[in-house]
Amino acid sequence: MVSSYSIANSILKKSFEDHMLIEVETLQALIYLVCTDFRRKTGKILIYENFKKKDNSILLMSVYNHFSCFKTGNITRFARDANGNVFVVNDFKINKIINCYWELYKIWLSQYK
Repeated sequence: MVSSYSIANSILKKSFEDHMLIEVETLQALIYLVCTDFRRKTGKILIYENFKKKDNSILLMSVYNHFSCFKTGNITRFARDANGNVFVVNDFKINKIINCYWELYKIWLSQYK
């Protein structure tokens, strides 16, 4: 199990490295894809928190609440713990899935720009 913030930060790290800032809704969608693909491939649940359906989105309330200050704008910082630390995923299988969906997102985005 990993925290939703670690997954969010790992995706945001890709976003910042590629200079492609993303909105909260995009982050939520990518987290959902990563979690569902991980479960499909391993049969294991990646995070304990349940996804909620809100309007036309599927989201994690912890991520939604943490990044709500960005509203519909791009996220420009990592999620930090109470001590100011930033945690990312340090697992090869999970990072492989994150990389796969990040690359697919970039391809999708390039077709619609």
